[in-house]
Amino acid sequence: MKKNSLTEYFNNQLSSFRKNFSNALKTQSKRDIHRLRLNIKKLRAILSLVEIASAGNFNKMDHFLMFEDIFKKAGKVRETQMNLYLIKKQRSKYLHHYRKYLFRTLEKTNHTFLKKMSAFNFKKLDRLDHKFLKYAKTLPDQTLIEKGMALLDQKYRSMEKLVKHLSKGRKLHKVRIHLKAMLEIIIALRKVNPSLQLKIIQKEIKVLNDTIGEWHDYVVLLQFLRLLKHRKLPEKEAQYLNDLITRIDLKKQSLKDHIEDRLKHRSKNQVKSYLTSNLYKVNG
Repeated sequence: MKKNSLTEYFNNQLSSFRKNFSNALKTQSKRDIHRLRLNIKKLRAILSLVEIASAGNFNKMDHFLMFEDIFKKAGKVRETQMNLYLIKKQRSKYLHHYRKYLFRTLEKTNHTFLKKMSAFNFKKLDRLDHKFLKYAKTLPDQTLIEKGMALLDQKYRSMEKLVKHLSKGRKLHKVRIHLKAMLEIIIALRKVNPSLQLKIIQKEIKVLNDTIGEWHDYVVLLQFLRLLKHRKLPEKEAQYLNDLITRIDLKKQSLKDHIEDRLKHRSKNQVKSYLTSNLYKVNG
């Protein structure tokens, strides 16, 4: 089968997926869980790009459904792992109940994750991949570039609508979803055409995405801490917990203010400028 830059990239991600799948199955470590989820995001971006470029001749849904369960379950494991990581430097003697609760939660989420992983059907994935690669190699690079840039523009417009209503935290979470999708689409597009414009957009979006990811980690941590707050705790532990919640809440709000400023001003205008001026013109 003839290879092109996109199919080679897809095959590389498949190899990486298998490796990280095996590692995550063995260790359930934060690093391996993160790498597994990252592989799935990149594979889904390629599938989405080919679907939109195919004009209805390829459907990504069978692949997406295969990845859905392990991606979500891995996400639940990662959330708990991140909570444990974020409180590691805190005064653990005052967080004894919380740490016990998190370790019990991690045990449960690991169990569910491993159950889904063990049921994953690699033979079915191989069949789907063969069908996909056979079709993907027939698509001209220019078609992929044009349709990919149109998809980026669509994602950007959806994000722009949300930016106007950022007072609600949930809106920022949805912005993050669009940014992550844009980032992976750009990474896939750059394998077809490594333009300078796409590289600049990718860098800007990655900074935004990483910062929103940090904000989201604090959101999840606060949710868990506030659950613990409702339990009966010794006085010193309860006071320390209240102080900790206040400190983290302030950090979360500071990050949110910084993100909103970037989205509404510098980053938003910069990304919009590149998308507008380079839509369908990324051959340089």
